[in-house]
Amino acid sequence: MTNEFRTTVARTRDGRLLTGIERARSQTSVTLATETETITLALDELEELELSPLSTMAEGLLDPLGDAELAALFAYLASPRQTALRATPLNAAGFFDGTSLARWEGDPALWSVEDGELVGRTGGLEQNSFLRSAYELGDFRLSLEVRLVGDVGNSGIQFRSVVREDGDVAGYQADIGPGWWGKLYEEHGRELLVDRGSSAVRPDQWNRYVIECRGARVRTWLNDEPCVDLEDPAGARRGIVALQLHSGGQTEVRFRNLALELLDP
Repeated sequence: MTNEFRTTVARTRDGRLLTGIERARSQTSVTLATETETITLALDELEELELSPLSTMAEGLLDPLGDAELAALFAYLASPRQTALRATPLNAAGFFDGTSLARWEGDPALWSVEDGELVGRTGGLEQNSFLRSAYELGDFRLSLEVRLVGDVGNSGIQFRSVVREDGDVAGYQADIGPGWWGKLYEEHGRELLVDRGSSAVRPDQWNRYVIECRGARVRTWLNDEPCVDLEDPAGARRGIVALQLHSGGQTEVRFRNLALELLDP
């Protein structure tokens, strides 16, 4: 335990007892940060000044955590950047709150929430833009409705993906766009994995996508039509969901009725 978390006990000649974290000391005084104030005491007023072996951190904070939770905690603390939040049955309902971009990260000039819908809108981009979920998923089933306004442009739903150093996203993508609906692509990876596409698309209308991952198996449906059924041992088993605005011309894509279900492995 480092001294910055250990308490110092000061007993004054007039009988006061103070405990706090030592913040500064000179030849004539010591400054302690207590629970309620920061106080400077003259050393010649003190009868005793002692560093306690006890920490200000509450005892037993880690006791309720299992081995996997402890490993995840220390991996998070050791990470040089913000890491994804692992989805659990307790927090899965917060995947999208329907009113804000809480737990999502993206360019606010391009991404917004309107009438309960996640909206990506651009007049043109030089490079892809992503709205990234804070949640890391393993085995899951995600259903949502998507509308590509005017049937113009290109988009996609990233899943089991990772954020690269440049902010781009790499991983599986359920494709959206004329000639691409229903196909499976791996962004910054093996590229086109399943070229079957969908015949059930309703252009410029709401289309229901379902994505299911269990172990190495990836399946998707578009308006209840099976599109992808791929056993992919080389694919990622965990990662985030991200929504894409593709580089190029004007695009508006809207997502609604997001429903996330976590699956047993």
